[in-house]
Amino acid sequence: MPPAIPDDAELRTRLTPAQYRVTQDAGTEQAFTGEYWDCHDDGTYHCVVCDTALFTSDTKFESGSGWPSFFDTVGPDVVVIHADESRGMVREEAVCANCGAHLGHRFPDGPAPTGRRYCMNSASLRLDRGGVRRRLRRVGIDRSNMNTEICPLCGQDGPHNCTFATRGPAL
Repeated sequence: MPPAIPDDAELRTRLTPAQYRVTQDAGTEQAFTGEYWDCHDDGTYHCVVCDTALFTSDTKFESGSGWPSFFDTVGPDVVVIHADESRGMVREEAVCANCGAHLGHRFPDGPAPTGRRYCMNSASLRLDRGGVRRRLRRVGIDRSNMNTEICPLCGQDGPHNCTFATRGPAL
């Protein structure tokens, strides 16, 4: 069952003004100012609105853009891409598939293996530091059996296509 989606009144109370502007009004924080642009901590990045897991630290990379950048999501259905022709540019807007929160944009200039750069606003994310490691220890999973045990991130049993199942976490 997907996480509950808060109503607007709850969001205005719970989110900071910057988080609300970014996620609900498709705003963009200034480059090199967000909490996670230069963060190197391990963990899972969640949607600040609905708490859906979106990215992991093992797919984060230094893009030089001033925003946290990832080359892949935790699974194929957690981020939805829409055409964005605002501000005189043609870009791909990235939104949370569960609640529709604006996250940032996706560009075709990322590193292998995907060639994609998910350029996210820190204000749209919440980092669960160490959550990945705790879940791995709790269920006894290591890289060698990632495709045969319950996935610590998405909870699926057996082979599947989320980031952890296909590549395993950076431990």
